[in-house]
Amino acid sequence: MKLYVTNISPRITEKSLKNLFSRHGPVLSIQLSKLERAGSTTSVAILEMDAEDALLAIGALNGHPASNRRLYISVIKDKAQGRKPEPTAVSFANTGHKVMKAASGSAR
Repeated sequence: MKLYVTNISPRITEKSLKNLFSRHGPVLSIQLSKLERAGSTTSVAILEMDAEDALLAIGALNGHPASNRRLYISVIKDKAQGRKPEPTAVSFANTGHKVMKAASGSAR
C-alpha cells in the first residue's frame, strides 16, 4: 500500500522518516521531495508498506509531531482501484446480436 505523507519538516531526512515508519513494519520504498511555496519549504513523501503495516503506521503517526510539524498521511489509491471495468461489445457470429460484457468477462 502506498502512503502520501505531507507537512514534513525540510530538516527530516529520508533515513529518519524511514526509521519512524519502520517502527510499524518494513518500508518497501520511499521517495522524499521538497516543495517551496510562498517563501516556505516543506517536504512530502510517498512510502510503500504492506497493507497491514501501513494501516498501523497511519493509526500511530497521522497527526504525529515530527520536528515541530504534524505529519498528515493518506492512502494513495491505485488507478485500477475504484474503477469499474469498461464494458466491451461482443458479437456473436451469424446472429447479428451484440451482448455487453464487462472487461473482466462476466456477463451483465
